[in-house]
Amino acid sequence: DFMFNYKDSFGDFHLSAALGGNRMYQKFQNVTQTAENLQEPDVFLLVNVDGRLLSSNTRREKGVNSLYGYVNLSWRDMLFLDLTARNDWSSTLPVNNNSYFYPSVSASVLLNELIDFGAARNVVNLVKLRGSFAQVGHDTQPYRTTDYLSSSDFAGNYQIPGTMNNANLRPEIVSSWEVGLDLRMFRNRLGVDLAYYNNTSKDLIVNMPVSSASGVTKRFANAGTIRNYGWELQINGTLIKTRDVQWKAYVNWSKNRNEVVDLGEGVDSWIVASYSSHAYMTAYKGGSLSAMYGLGYKRAPEGAYIVEKDGSITNVSGQIIVDENGYPQYSDELQYIGECTPDWKGGFGTSVKWKG
Repeated sequence: DFMFNYKDSFGDFHLSAALGGNRMYQKFQNVTQTAENLQEPDVFLLVNVDGRLLSSNTRREKGVNSLYGYVNLSWRDMLFLDLTARNDWSSTLPVNNNSYFYPSVSASVLLNELIDFGAARNVVNLVKLRGSFAQVGHDTQPYRTTDYLSSSDFAGNYQIPGTMNNANLRPEIVSSWEVGLDLRMFRNRLGVDLAYYNNTSKDLIVNMPVSSASGVTKRFANAGTIRNYGWELQINGTLIKTRDVQWKAYVNWSKNRNEVVDLGEGVDSWIVASYSSHAYMTAYKGGSLSAMYGLGYKRAPEGAYIVEKDGSITNVSGQIIVDENGYPQYSDELQYIGECTPDWKGGFGTSVKWKG
């Protein structure tokens, strides 16, 4: 690691900056030997193996070189501007795609220092507006860009892994922006923090299923663009404040949504998670990552009816179809069941201090 720092002031302006670099190297090696049976029970020695001795050897190396810097600028401690930049070179990505740059910029203003909101009467103590934009890059695990053979349980034999690597992988890039308001009132006894955020993840490195006719079942690929956005709100206050007693409380609330903007060329769907053959979290373009699909019940079509014994007609539209034993019948195709994530989340808490 190395870093150069600089600080200075120019009238009402204050400046701080830095330029640095880092070289990271990781090495992992593991040897495992497993005995299926033992000649003497509870004697855990390799010479006590009865039959085959299974051996496996895992070795991984990874290196990342980085250059980074930042500039922080403020004016009269009421206007703030922060800039950062970083570039990484990762050994886990192809040579032509192993460099990725990600910057950020954030700004904030203390409006209560520019406009009188009643600070003298302790009505409004702080009004802070903030906004930011940032990008973050990600590489992948080692050895996903070149196909190789792996050893099998039989000595001197090798096999083709079930996942195909990709020599054209690109780094993942997450772009996000956020705006927010920080409000403090009544001698700082009431606080409100409100924020809206929007994150977009592009070129996600995923293990995509492929046709087994290719000789493998999965393939590493850059596939998809996912968007996350939502609101966050927190309110905290001091309800009672005396020399001996202090009672505080807070409430928080958040609402997050995600959208599958794109799944990549030639990809119609992506199974995020599954449970047996009954339920799947499946991503479709225009849908969400948390959408649940499964085998629902067969239902009578719109306009269906039955004729009762007395000749009367009963509308059964949408009712579950059962077999001759009275058991519901499953649908032949997957149906949308609902979302796995809540519509919103919230919480509250309180604390009381006495002579503390």
